[in-house]
Amino acid sequence: MINQGSLKPVQSLPVHSGGYTPQIVAGQTAVWVLTPSGLARADPATGRITAIIHPGYAPSAMSAPALVLDAAGRLWITGSLLTVVVPGTLTAYPVAHTPDLISAAAAGSAIWVESGSALVRLQVDTRRPRQPAARTPGT
Repeated sequence: MINQGSLKPVQSLPVHSGGYTPQIVAGQTAVWVLTPSGLARADPATGRITAIIHPGYAPSAMSAPALVLDAAGRLWITGSLLTVVVPGTLTAYPVAHTPDLISAAAAGSAIWVESGSALVRLQVDTRRPRQPAARTPGT
């Protein structure tokens, strides 16, 4: 992270690139950086790295992982395993085994992933599950 006034580094995260360029996505309250070392959450207000998540992708996969932020604030990480980080959590949840994803893009609350032979739209339902209707005695 670079101080806007002095243009000097304030905080750094040493990473081994693994042969690809780290992915950077700016959200409403954080900047996210994906490297082979993990997914780092940086707080732009303090200039500090506040968390590192280990998403579980294989850096040796055929293509470099992508980091995508959708309109709902979810972070999607492509690679050998498609994972999602839901706002308010610091856990990467597995969604699907996807060994040949090439790229991903967000459109509204959906994410599009491309494997070279197929383009797939993923729509995640974020509504709370409906509670079953209360039963009254004798019914």
